Amino acid sequence: MGPAHGTVPSRLLQALLSIHAAAPRLIASQPASAAQGGAGAASRRASVAITHNNNQNQNNNPSPSPSPPKPVATQLTEFFDQPWVQNPGTTAEILFIKRASRATDKWSGHIAFPGGRQEPEDEDGRFTAMRETWEEVGLDLAEKEWLAVGQLDDREITTSLGKRLLMILSPFVFLHTSPHTPMPELQESEVASAHWVPLELLHAPQAKYGVVGIDISSRLAPRSPVARFALRLLVGSMHFRCVLLPNEPVAIGQITPPSPDGTVPELKLWGLTLGMTLDLLSSMSLRPSSTGSSPSNLSTYPHAVTTLDLPTTGMSPLAPSMASIFPTFSYPDINLLIWIFGFRYRPWSRKSFGGGAGNWRDPSAGVRTLTKCKASASEQGFRV
Repeated sequence: MGPAHGTVPSRLLQALLSIHAAAPRLIASQPASAAQGGAGAASRRASVAITHNNNQNQNNNPSPSPSPPKPVATQLTEFFDQPWVQNPGTTAEILFIKRASRATDKWSGHIAFPGGRQEPEDEDGRFTAMRETWEEVGLDLAEKEWLAVGQLDDREITTSLGKRLLMILSPFVFLHTSPHTPMPELQESEVASAHWVPLELLHAPQAKYGVVGIDISSRLAPRSPVARFALRLLVGSMHFRCVLLPNEPVAIGQITPPSPDGTVPELKLWGLTLGMTLDLLSSMSLRPSSTGSSPSNLSTYPHAVTTLDLPTTGMSPLAPSMASIFPTFSYPDINLLIWIFGFRYRPWSRKSFGGGAGNWRDPSAGVRTLTKCKASASEQGFRV
């Protein structure tokens, strides 16, 4: 029977089937001789685990999970067919962590997925994601109640100006098939807190959006006060869109100090982690209808706005535009220059996402509309 069409469970099933069926865009590692400091290629790769859970919020006797020997697509379908998964009281969730705060880490305190650098002895990127998840949050993704769904596109992490490749990041998607929510056990030196966040808080109408401000001068000229002063005058500051998440941890490694007004600050999902989250959410978007209708609100670069079509008003944002992982600036003239010099991407965006179901993810055709995204170290929100 399956979950009702258009609901979060049905969209999540659609996304996971698509991710499993479609081959991700992979970025080859640089030769060992080109790696910084002579390190091997493995040291320039990292992986994260995007883990999903369905919290039933009720005490009942759910039917057992699908048996592991079956194909992944069959397991996914059978899992979402279970009555407790389709129950309105069941909430689809995604696991985020807040990095531990450390003075030597420029990305400390950022929201991220469990993950880290690939070690030479790791079998592959998925093994790295599983190992790091076990080390950081104590979840064993090799256990039978976890299902390895697939991989999203690789991403390049570069320096602030994009001149040098720092890391190739591979996101892997896992689904928890047990009705009992797993409780993380944190590595306190690495993780400040863990948060199971409902997927419905990442899309309209419940999503809350904010802004993260970055002092670009401190990133581009950290050792020169004169250069920092000049950059502030010429460029100003950068601002990134973010999704505001409730700060309700299920496990705590470090206590977050309250705001001056005594409230607990909300979590800010932005940068590379937001980009990977939107990669997933874009797979949950319903494809255009047979009439050829398409999203009316397209981002200029590099991704189409993910959409959630509502019965009354048609299309509305499922999440902020994928372009929100890129900054705006405090000076309008800088933003105008970026808009002008980005003219060549706008026709490409309209052509790529402007119409036809073939431009959307289709598990039967293996079509992936998501492009490889370069994330600079200034907005990656990820520590390795």
